[in-house]
Amino acid sequence: MTDYCQNRLTIEGSAEAIGAFAGDCLSVQGGLHLLDFEKILPTPPAIKGLFRSTVSKLGAEFMNQLSSGCVGMEALTRKPMQPAQSLLDDPRVRRIGLNTYDDLERWLHQNDPASLELGRKCLAAFDACGCYFEDDWRYRWGCDPGRVNYSQANLGETSYHAAFVSAYAAPHGIFLEIARRHPGLTCRLAALEEGNDYALRLTASNGVVNEESPAITDAFIDEMEGPEEVASRLDDERAFYEEPATLIAQPLRHVRHWLAERKLKRALAGYPVYTPPHSGVEWMMSEQDARENFEFFLAQRSHRIEILTRFLAPYGVQLDFSEQTKRALDGWLATYGAFLYVSEEGNSFLTHNPEWVGPRSGLNVILDVAIFIGEFALRESPGLVWEMDVRSESGRTRSDHGFQRPAIHAAAPFSIFPRDVIDQTYNICHSLCEASYMLQESRFSYGSRPLARHFVTKTLRHTYLCARDDFETANNEWIQDSRAG
Repeated sequence: MTDYCQNRLTIEGSAEAIGAFAGDCLSVQGGLHLLDFEKILPTPPAIKGLFRSTVSKLGAEFMNQLSSGCVGMEALTRKPMQPAQSLLDDPRVRRIGLNTYDDLERWLHQNDPASLELGRKCLAAFDACGCYFEDDWRYRWGCDPGRVNYSQANLGETSYHAAFVSAYAAPHGIFLEIARRHPGLTCRLAALEEGNDYALRLTASNGVVNEESPAITDAFIDEMEGPEEVASRLDDERAFYEEPATLIAQPLRHVRHWLAERKLKRALAGYPVYTPPHSGVEWMMSEQDARENFEFFLAQRSHRIEILTRFLAPYGVQLDFSEQTKRALDGWLATYGAFLYVSEEGNSFLTHNPEWVGPRSGLNVILDVAIFIGEFALRESPGLVWEMDVRSESGRTRSDHGFQRPAIHAAAPFSIFPRDVIDQTYNICHSLCEASYMLQESRFSYGSRPLARHFVTKTLRHTYLCARDDFETANNEWIQDSRAG
């Protein structure tokens, strides 16, 4: 999950108003006219140099990094800085005999007078400006200016345009202060951090500010990034996926995998190829082409499971909808799943370009295993169905590679569905492949070792629980199973 927030700021007004704004709010660095946070909302002198991260000797002694200022303020005010989190309740503090605030203050006088002094300064700062620490003042800005990177910051006679990336969130407070100081300007800020579904739109005109949290849609991304940038990015992605994927040589596997790999490679010769009507990634296709691919998928399910059944029979894996089959398929996938994956520049598993023959034959097996797991889930939970994933909701954009692909859906609007078991099966094989190399650290990991050893059982268990609305058990188990290690 990323923490980078994209921002696009536009300010317009008369030449006189823009000139006043520039002198009041901007500084020139490297030829760019950057927002100067200290000009706009200057840090009050009372809190300069007071940082929450300063560690008291008490905190250092007990390895819990207690803030020196917070320790000093609690000792001086004789009340916790946060309710129900008193230092005196910490058993490590009690072990050295600090049972009362008198004990705490006495210990600080003798061992850490700097914390008491910092506490006094923080209390005085709060009286002066409403903040204890300089760190707290930065929250009023909305983001840390030290972590803002500009790609555009242009000042014109009657306008200012800036595009920049900030950490976690937009400079919300900075925008509000600009609007307050310069009511004659028309201001607009759009911000997006897709990893945390954070979207913000601020507009100001005639001193009136409107704030909203828009849905993260393609239209909002176009509005925020600009149509030209969006088009360029999509063109780059299309070009990447339209080119045939090319194989990349894999590192040497550990010797313990050599026999299993040779056995599987021999067995894969001639494995029937899954070839949908249209190659390419579904999220880039027209709805009609994607729908034709999906209907083909539905029609092929029984046939693909028959192929997989014949393929697995020599390994002693009998495919039926039983607990024994879950365990047998768990073991087979843990042993052979690594050799189904292929390293590529590009991704033929998504595009079918090139088709899945020769070295890519194992991709057919990955898909067929995923189909069987999906059919097993449908058998265990009749309320589940295969559907083409065409959800339209916040956080879902055209760059979501699950769009228009087959997925398991539930009749009720459960958050865990739709479930892309095809992508999950591909990812576990990728992870097993990375873990099989002898001299190279894994560059991709999907879940924990127990998940890798029992992928089929655990995936079906989680789906079963979610289909019955038992999310607490499902999430607790999946969190444990997803911890790499």
